[in-house]
Amino acid sequence: MLELAIQQAGFAVSSRIDPLAAALWMAIFGSLLLVGYVRAQGSLGVREFGAAMWVPVVRTAFSNSVIGVAYVIAVAKLGLGVTAAIVALGPLSVGFWGILGSLRNKERPVRVWAREQLALRVAAFGGVVMVNQPWKWLDDFSTDMLIGLVAAVASAVCFWNYIQCVFGKMDETKTKGGLAVANFLSVPLTVFAVWLTGKYMGGGLQVAFSTEVIVTGLVAGVLALTIPALLQDLATGKVSERVTGVLYLLDSPIAALLGAAGVFFGLLSENQASDIWVWSGIAIVVLAALRVTLKGDQPAGVKPSA
Repeated sequence: MLELAIQQAGFAVSSRIDPLAAALWMAIFGSLLLVGYVRAQGSLGVREFGAAMWVPVVRTAFSNSVIGVAYVIAVAKLGLGVTAAIVALGPLSVGFWGILGSLRNKERPVRVWAREQLALRVAAFGGVVMVNQPWKWLDDFSTDMLIGLVAAVASAVCFWNYIQCVFGKMDETKTKGGLAVANFLSVPLTVFAVWLTGKYMGGGLQVAFSTEVIVTGLVAGVLALTIPALLQDLATGKVSERVTGVLYLLDSPIAALLGAAGVFFGLLSENQASDIWVWSGIAIVVLAALRVTLKGDQPAGVKPSA
């Protein structure tokens, strides 16, 4: 939860500037500072990476680049509510097929566990929808909306891939170095994506080189990328990817709480204030995530995460 809170604070800072320019500088500063920090602690461990490590590292780099730009496009075309609800399907799907397969298990405790896991995921997704209220953002269907839907689905798939790789595929003893290398590899991909997207949407490289934009990107990159990556390294091996997927749904409630705090202290506009739908959704997501966490991972006999 600390990771998500810090990350959301970083995204809140980035909202002060052009979103594509923010994605660019967040990727550059966040990645370079992470590599520098890990390198100062010792070797990145690249020479010890085998094929089993390089595959999730490259997959993570690709996901970082896609999410950084596709999420921005989705929000621009669909609005934050619809985008957040669709992207939530990514972490929610972690381990989904394994849970479905467990419904047919011969052992009754395994079937009961699987039914509860499905119910908790449905409840958590419902809570995310209540927090983000996508119906407020929907308008007549258009080509722009179709582009936004494709971008949101791409973000959801990459979010699923990110959790699978970091918490399920990477060697636990090399996660910090793996994340540093993945984020470094994502920089040129992000630069290209920002350049290409900026030609279509405007902004991006065209507005990226003012002092305000660079400094804001630096602060946002540290909060949204560098610190969360270090916290993820601490969590790796302690929480399964199944549980992690549900915990990531706390992203929306934490953002809503930060928005409410910002309104209370006069730092954000009144349109960030939360209503009864938001508070109800927050309660549902928090309770579902708490139950999944306390329940722990699957009992014996459950198929591996997928």
